[in-house]
Amino acid sequence: MHFDLNVIYIIVQVIFLEGILSIDNAAVLGAMVSVLPKQDMVPWPGPLKSLGPPVHQFLGGQRSAALKVGLLGAYAGRGLMLILANFVIHNPISRSWVQPISSDSPLRIWVNQKRVRRTRSKPRGWRVKVSGAWLSLWS
Repeated sequence: MHFDLNVIYIIVQVIFLEGILSIDNAAVLGAMVSVLPKQDMVPWPGPLKSLGPPVHQFLGGQRSAALKVGLLGAYAGRGLMLILANFVIHNPISRSWVQPISSDSPLRIWVNQKRVRRTRSKPRGWRVKVSGAWLSLWS
């Protein structure tokens, strides 16, 4: 039986990257929820107010609920991305449209950054107007 050491290298890399992503998610979630009250119930919008008490027993206060939902969302999103990556890798037809899209985004960001306009205003000094580099990722 022939075993390629590159497979072990790739698996170790994936485990390392997943660990780094988990640490990053935890740090960002911790910073985001630190301003929320600990014991207050989650304020639900009008049609969903009936979910308040049962969900409060399960999730807890606002801070605890935000952490639990955030972690669940992070793991669900990561799982969906792994499924999507598996689909793209195993279907050559999907690669034919994924490659141009993925190469187009950095090019569009570079073009948008070159369109930076500077204006002079007396009270604020120099202001830089960027035509939406982040918006080009989602368009």
